[in-house]
Amino acid sequence: MNFESVLVGPFGIVLTDSFSENGDYYGDGSAENWVKVAPDGKRTTLPNYYAQSERNIVTLRELFSKNNIYKVPIEYYTVVTRSAKKFNV
Repeated sequence: MNFESVLVGPFGIVLTDSFSENGDYYGDGSAENWVKVAPDGKRTTLPNYYAQSERNIVTLRELFSKNNIYKVPIEYYTVVTRSAKKFNV
């Protein structure tokens, strides 16, 4: 499980992750990987951030269920920290 921050409150749990690499991102929710095209045209394959967040939620729910904790609302957000991004999802 990989995430940066956890916020726990009466509303449930919010997990966050962030990245700040410049470029255009291509992919969809079901793809195993996404492609990032940097401003210089270099293409890089990255893990699908959406799929990663779903796996993190499943892992956290499994951990809770082993401790008889159920029905906890969990949300996951990936924060993009620079403005020079274009998503084609």
